[in-house]
Amino acid sequence: MRKQDRTSVSYREIDDACTNIERDYKSQAIGSSNVIAQVFLEFNERLKDEIDQYKEILILKDYSEALIQERQEKAKKEKEVARLEERRKYLEMERKIQEQRLKDFDRKKRKELEDELKQLQINEEVLQKKTDALEKAGMSVATLKAELNKCREEQRKRQSQIQDLKNQIASLAEQLRRANRPWYKKLFGID
Repeated sequence: MRKQDRTSVSYREIDDACTNIERDYKSQAIGSSNVIAQVFLEFNERLKDEIDQYKEILILKDYSEALIQERQEKAKKEKEVARLEERRKYLEMERKIQEQRLKDFDRKKRKELEDELKQLQINEEVLQKKTDALEKAGMSVATLKAELNKCREEQRKRQSQIQDLKNQIASLAEQLRRANRPWYKKLFGID
């Protein structure tokens, strides 16, 4: 290439060869999509540098700086698309993890509160039977009735806690839904 007589090469020939290289690279490249895009971008930058370096030696027919610039812009866009796709996958995985944690927390709390509620109902039944037995025997049942009322009040508190938990879970689910909205909806405040 460094001979004095200069070589005549069609830019279309160079561009076609680059297109073939790009196609082969994309079909055979192995690895993360953002790394593949980064390597392709570096290839286009090196290609432009080489064309600039040998521009004086080569007589390029139909040479177009715009085509080189377009190829570089395409490579940059592909790199950005790959980066955004990786980010989207990460956020999707994170959202699924958060949803699973929320479901696990909900299941655990419901089970705990339901178990406590069942135990309180059992206690209430036992106390009611004792009260009935004492009334039949004619004994004073004021203390047992107080225990029964206390047990009933405790049961109402647990039911209230269950409702509060349901409300908290609904609020967390709404927060999670809002956090996973597309960026443009967050930017413009669209629900």
